[in-house]
Amino acid sequence: MASHRGSSRRPRHAHPVSAVAQPAHTRLAALAVLLTTGVLAAVTVMTIGHVRADADIAPVTVIERGPATADGIHGGLPVDTGLTGQPAQPFASVEVSVRIDDERTLRTTQASTVRDLLVELGVVLGDDTAVSHDLDAPIVKGLQLVIARIDSKAETASTEVPFETAEVLDPTLPEGERVVRTAGIVGEATTTYLVRYVDRVEVLRTKVVATVRAEPRDEVVRVGTKPLGPVPTPTTPPSGAEPETKPSPSPDAAPTSGPIGGSDHSGDGGAQEPGTGDQNPDSPARPSSNEKPTPTPVAPVKPAPTQAPKPTPSASPKPTPPTTQEPDVGAGKGQGTSPASAKVLAKAKAAGRGWGRNEQACLVKLWQQESGWNFRAKNPSSTARGIPQAMMSIHFGADWRTDPAALAYLQTPAIQIDWGLNYIAHKHGTPCAAQDFSLDHGWY
Repeated sequence: MASHRGSSRRPRHAHPVSAVAQPAHTRLAALAVLLTTGVLAAVTVMTIGHVRADADIAPVTVIERGPATADGIHGGLPVDTGLTGQPAQPFASVEVSVRIDDERTLRTTQASTVRDLLVELGVVLGDDTAVSHDLDAPIVKGLQLVIARIDSKAETASTEVPFETAEVLDPTLPEGERVVRTAGIVGEATTTYLVRYVDRVEVLRTKVVATVRAEPRDEVVRVGTKPLGPVPTPTTPPSGAEPETKPSPSPDAAPTSGPIGGSDHSGDGGAQEPGTGDQNPDSPARPSSNEKPTPTPVAPVKPAPTQAPKPTPSASPKPTPPTTQEPDVGAGKGQGTSPASAKVLAKAKAAGRGWGRNEQACLVKLWQQESGWNFRAKNPSSTARGIPQAMMSIHFGADWRTDPAALAYLQTPAIQIDWGLNYIAHKHGTPCAAQDFSLDHGWY
């Protein structure tokens, strides 16, 4: 038989005398006693509650469970409960994950922002250190913070400079035939790159300068233009036939028409000399061609004095703080703007690296878990963005919101795929190795 805890207690209403059997004045007296006792108890409870309000009663905090992110974390933020009229404060202490040098540890912290957490950990950010979150990001339960070691090196590599081909038309060669007259020679150049390493893994390579050490020599090709068919010969008149001649005009022949305008001066002995024709005596006399007109003196115009502009004091430039506004990705550029087309493009690029169907299947699963193959995907609790979920603040630097290379990554799915494949090749070797690592650690 089952035993119930507390079964020996007296029932609440157990009393030797029934309340119904008591006289009326007795019941009224008991009721007065009960009312007096209740008021005293209420006053006592209110007093105790007032005294202990600051000690034991804390504002209620509700954590809103956000959508699942690419790394499996739900972004939770405190919301207003409506009890105090103010936003609820984060938990006094929460457990977060901190990864340094690929080593992950769990830590309980009372920090309110990532900046405070870094101070608590004793981490000083510099050119050789980067963090996966914005410094003002709030600390929430389940946060996964990544602190990476950054190393940038200048590396040089020898590259070939291709030669160009020049064509020369040759009428002695049959039409369409090509003959190399001068062979081309490939040149050589030394290219300097700035390579960015994150935890000893190359994540970005930027071309700085290229110096040509040996100039290429152009190839010269002769291209035939000689017609392939028989050449037509000119026709000659039959023998004995005299060539047709046209009569030439006689030099004594008079012209058939007069001068332009149809005027005829044969009756007046030819054209008049200038100045000898009849003139109207009332008309003003024309000046002789030898007389020069007397210039009219003009008083010089004095320029109005101009006042020199007063210099305007320029305000000293104020430093512009780094922007925290999310860049506008837009509709995307090039191929891969839809998940289906992104998968097709990634499989083709993976095949170009020699990764077969098995590796391509691992790649599809890996990035399906990371971003759903959405090139606009972003982790609300970190700076992970794009199909492969690159940590923008780590892989592209703290100014990733305005950096041209980072903006090209955010807007172009093909660049995201190339970046992700390079990252997998340098860090894990193959997509299947990256997928296995992700299943064991929750990141890759």
